[in-house]
Amino acid sequence: MSLIAWLRQKSLARRDVEAEVHLPRPLRMPIVPSSFGLAFFFVLIVMFIWTINHQLNLGYALIFLLAFVALFSAALTVSTFSQLRLRCGEAAPVFAGEDIYFPIAIENEESRPRAAFTLRNAFYQADCAGIEAHSGTEVKLAQPTAERGWTSLLPLEIYTTMPLGLFVAWQWRHLAGEGLVYPQPAGDLPLPMFADNANGSLMSEGRGEDELVGLQGYHPGDPLSRVAWKQSSRGELLIKQFSGMGAEQVLLDYQKMGGDKETRIAQLTRWVLDAEAAGLLYALRLPNFSSDYSRGQAHYHACLSALAVL
Repeated sequence: MSLIAWLRQKSLARRDVEAEVHLPRPLRMPIVPSSFGLAFFFVLIVMFIWTINHQLNLGYALIFLLAFVALFSAALTVSTFSQLRLRCGEAAPVFAGEDIYFPIAIENEESRPRAAFTLRNAFYQADCAGIEAHSGTEVKLAQPTAERGWTSLLPLEIYTTMPLGLFVAWQWRHLAGEGLVYPQPAGDLPLPMFADNANGSLMSEGRGEDELVGLQGYHPGDPLSRVAWKQSSRGELLIKQFSGMGAEQVLLDYQKMGGDKETRIAQLTRWVLDAEAAGLLYALRLPNFSSDYSRGQAHYHACLSALAVL
């Protein structure tokens, strides 16, 4: 383990997960010379030795001027993000294998603007271009996902080398933040077009007196009985959308499927995506969740959320 990794682990071990981070004052901010800063100070020492040997008054003046600039830049570096407040909102859902983006709100409550700094985790970084006085901003920090379910924001590092790149100031914090990861869709089984109505009938066949509520574009797998041939004669193939029981209905039942748990969840996720894209009314039955027949974004996300935490 590297020294930096050891220091990071030790720093985080002393801290709990925080709902809101209030960064410390400048005097409590750790700071070290950067690689560029070390090279700068090496040159400064060489110049100092050379000036002593040749007794050059202008050399002394230049060295002390550069040293003062370096010390002043150190003061600016530690004050770049001192006493800022950070909070993380809930990340928008993604599918497993995609990057999830956590929105991090940063507030500057002081009367001075702040220069640029960076937030990063073990995988990605996000740059903050600066914050005006008594203002705030938001940055989105990405991290990879591998499994379905709730995922937490990884420990992050806030650091800067502003304004001259001579010094690095940093903070390691564990900010509270969560996002939901939907299961990765998989499987090639066709949609089960049966519903559990009282008569056991195939719901995709009945129309009754239900109203035609609109048209939508054709998707592969849509039944030809729903094609609006008259309207489709103008070019694009269109499908009739019916209200109530006359609309196509699909029951997605976990208990009626074969395979292991993750295989079933992946196939159900695939079916939810397909049913929503086709404009079908679909219901989801899980051991801990049951929905009515519906469609639309709210129903779509409710079903995927239930699959994510099953």
